[in-house]
Amino acid sequence: MSEAASGEHQWLGLCNGGNDLVFTIGDVPCRFSNDDPSNPSKDAVLTPNRYQLDFMEFAVPGEPVRFCFIIDRGYNGAAEPRVEFLGFTGTNEVACRWVSDTVRVLRLEGTQPLAPSVPVAKPQVGPKRRDSDEGDGAAEAVQ
Repeated sequence: MSEAASGEHQWLGLCNGGNDLVFTIGDVPCRFSNDDPSNPSKDAVLTPNRYQLDFMEFAVPGEPVRFCFIIDRGYNGAAEPRVEFLGFTGTNEVACRWVSDTVRVLRLEGTQPLAPSVPVAKPQVGPKRRDSDEGDGAAEAVQ
């Protein structure tokens, strides 16, 4: 999301930044998921998002119209991660597949600067009292 928002890559866009993230490569909407690429079960892979549906209107039979990057950690998540890029036809058949080599993770050694602290005011807390006008014993905070 940060890369898309930075504007550094003209080809990268963001359609939806919510939990059902949809980004674009060029004008092509894509999703991503951590799933089993051989037997996907998650909605991000199986179900077109509303941002992908408009693109699917121009489907050519047998050509991919819906795309998803799948981060694969192997059986039980123990393997080195790799990425599979799948393109699905309008009838949910895999029309194209690209598989990466093992993904390398960059880890920075040494101390990293901490974010600056933000002052937070002390909350005002008071004792509770019973309201004598209420018959159900409701209480309200005194400020």
